Amino acid sequence: MCGIFGIWHPQAQTFLFDGLYAMQHRGKESAGAAIITKDGVENYTSMGFVNDLFKKYPNLRETQTHAAIGHIRYSTSGKSCIENAQPLLRQTKYGDIAIVHNGTIPKAKELKTDFLNKGGFLAGDLDTEIFLRVVVESNKKTLNDALIEAVEKIDCAYSFLILSENALYAIRDRYGFWGLSIGKKESGYVFASEAVALDKINASYVSEVEPGAIFKIFNHNGNIETRLIRTKSSVKKSSRCVFDMIYLSNPASTNTETGCSVYTLRKKLGIKLAEEFMSKNIKIDIVVPVPDSGNISALGFHKISNIPLEFALIRGHYTNRTFIDPSQEERSVGVRRKFDPVYDIINGKKIGLVDDSLVRGTTSKKLARMLKKCGASEIHLLIASPPIKFPCHYGIDMKTKEELIASKNSIDEIIKIIGADSLTFLSMDSFNDVFNKNNFCNGCFSEKYPTQL
Repeated sequence: MCGIFGIWHPQAQTFLFDGLYAMQHRGKESAGAAIITKDGVENYTSMGFVNDLFKKYPNLRETQTHAAIGHIRYSTSGKSCIENAQPLLRQTKYGDIAIVHNGTIPKAKELKTDFLNKGGFLAGDLDTEIFLRVVVESNKKTLNDALIEAVEKIDCAYSFLILSENALYAIRDRYGFWGLSIGKKESGYVFASEAVALDKINASYVSEVEPGAIFKIFNHNGNIETRLIRTKSSVKKSSRCVFDMIYLSNPASTNTETGCSVYTLRKKLGIKLAEEFMSKNIKIDIVVPVPDSGNISALGFHKISNIPLEFALIRGHYTNRTFIDPSQEERSVGVRRKFDPVYDIINGKKIGLVDDSLVRGTTSKKLARMLKKCGASEIHLLIASPPIKFPCHYGIDMKTKEELIASKNSIDEIIKIIGADSLTFLSMDSFNDVFNKNNFCNGCFSEKYPTQL
């Protein structure tokens, strides 16, 4: 769920802040950057936001560099502390190497145990470091070959950017769980978890890094050269995470797997949801989105149902996304301070409350209580995705079935827990009509995981 950004450009430092800032919605625990200088690779990390990083290191924007990588962290592996902030920078037999990671390696514990049993040690508890250890302990003579070996040994779930003293590598796992867009910026190249970061610095979108491939940029005789390395693990079939599309990504982002913007996908989900809800013959007076994640699905719902759309919940834009708070207690507090209800719109109304998904039920429960206090006569919860019943093993912070409200409760039980009058989930068939089920991972909905666990 993190955000990663990399750039190879004569003025890379000029665009580093904007590229990272464009993906701040992907995490808020720490931020960091590594750059190439005449003295090697330099690393900068800070707890907090991208702004905090550049306040801590005010000279970072002016430090001349032609290559940089950066990271925004949401922890799904390892504690939230400065020691686990990325990039990780290590001195190795291949020279200085900095690495940033989006995703989770399911077999990290197995690899870590094997490594420790051999007498090794780890500086932190990140699965990112496990991958780096596999690289630096390779018997291969070049970093190129060591990276290929690591990709073939560890099949998922990651997008990596790696900065050495003379090259930048963009790596995507063989299933393509996490996006890694390639952009062109004048004579240089840009990589980002979401294409919206390319737009922010006026880079043109080229494609996604192929699943199982390594895209390398380096200087050769003064010229920028690129090389696409297809490993033995390369596969044509993608298993892109659908939850990334329905919740985490910026609606303006697009990618080659979907062929359209995230905005368009969410609107289609809302249209399908309206078609299914209308067959229930339940009357609602207004459609109210849960901002911001439910806004676009609510628009699609309104378009088909012709039920008035009202923004009766105003989100405080100086607060943050509660799903990416690191603890359940922080999520609960965050919900209370995140939304301001518009009383005269809510009072006496039968409300169709639209959201993108239902994970733990924290937000929906507190919103239902809030709306009832504001005079809502009925609340009908409308979810533009199927029930999330199964944990994610690949990088979304849904680790156990026990924390998922739909995994252990029936529809009627969820209605009672939340305090709603009805609950409608989008069916799996309609969901798959929007997402080509052959090209995406929907394991959290279906328990059909792309890999053997």
